[in-house]
Amino acid sequence: MEGQANSRDYDPLPVTSAMNLILQQSASRAGVRYGKNRYFFPGLGTKHLGRSIEAVQGFYSSVRPAFKQLLVNV
Repeated sequence: MEGQANSRDYDPLPVTSAMNLILQQSASRAGVRYGKNRYFFPGLGTKHLGRSIEAVQGFYSSVRPAFKQLLVNV
């Protein structure tokens, strides 16, 4: 792609979507999905902070296109 004229109409969205699905496959089996890309694991280190407040371990993940590469945010 690198700024070449013949790559001007290339759409990186299908590749980005596929990479997001691959990245989230394992998390979707073991955790609970909240929102679009957030996963939480209720049985893994849940801490009671007070009256009805709990801290649950989890993470956010996404794949984003960048200049000449793909970035993975975790």
